[in-house]
Amino acid sequence: MRKILSLVGLSVVGSLLGCGGVFRPFAYAEPDNCALNPGVCGAGSECNFQREVCEPSVALPQVARPVWRQQAKLSASDGGIGDFFGAASALSGDTVLLGAPFSDVESTANAGAAYAFVLDPDHGVWKQQAKLVAGDAATGALAGYALALAGDTALLTARAASPGGVAQAGAAYLFARSPVAATWVQQAKLVASDGAAGDKFGSQAALAADVAVVGAAAADSLGKPDAGAVYFFARTAPGGTWMQLQPRLAPADLGPGDNFGAAIALSGDTALVGAPLADQGNSADAGAAYVFVRSAASGLWTQQAKLVASGGAAGDAFGSAVALSV
Repeated sequence: MRKILSLVGLSVVGSLLGCGGVFRPFAYAEPDNCALNPGVCGAGSECNFQREVCEPSVALPQVARPVWRQQAKLSASDGGIGDFFGAASALSGDTVLLGAPFSDVESTANAGAAYAFVLDPDHGVWKQQAKLVAGDAATGALAGYALALAGDTALLTARAASPGGVAQAGAAYLFARSPVAATWVQQAKLVASDGAAGDKFGSQAALAADVAVVGAAAADSLGKPDAGAVYFFARTAPGGTWMQLQPRLAPADLGPGDNFGAAIALSGDTALVGAPLADQGNSADAGAAYVFVRSAASGLWTQQAKLVASGGAAGDAFGSAVALSV
């Protein structure tokens, strides 16, 4: 089986243009507001970037410069050498979830875990709230390999778990937090209904309200090895059981080794799934991403679109990381 790509963060940077240059946050009292052409405005005047005209300095509003600063450094209370704490992360409100997939759980090596931290609003400090471990922690399962967090629900994947003795078929665990006691309890264990050895169910995951999406990027689909697949699960009610909604989803045009399910994002009734090793024409591993939507009538998910880069080239791995806001 081909090695699954590590997730690569991608950034999208927006620029606001004005006065012939790139907008930068600034305080109007600075002398170089029109950075590319300081002499465009005379003495006593400055460039109004919104109106693109020079105006008297005293007429312009004062705009504060945004400042980001480090608030905290988080570490596990029982961290050990090689735990890989921080290999995965998720954030929801004032709660942070950090994975340590190679941490030992008591004497179980590399079982994996995740740590929940919460922000103390009165003191502005982050405190460890809980350590989440699978109820059936197993050697080499790598729980915490991928994480998702939505309110008081946390999802940990263990892509190397061997449920029912099926080697590295993979699994995922859902935990619920009690708002009153602030304690986390395992609510469910998710496995693929048709999981096979080496599928690595849990390669990536996403969570929104009562819906969970789990990828199995090394699953064989449509007779093609390592093409990948995704599984959709739903919670019947708050505090209720989780169940697989429908058979695995795999686009009909997947090819061998596409690693579909290596990146997942979920927002409302829309899901975005990356296949970073998909070939596009003669461009090997150019990558692709697929959009799925949920039917309001049936509650089932179907493919809506396939996304590819207009200038994609071999090895681009488009779809290695995805994000979605609907």
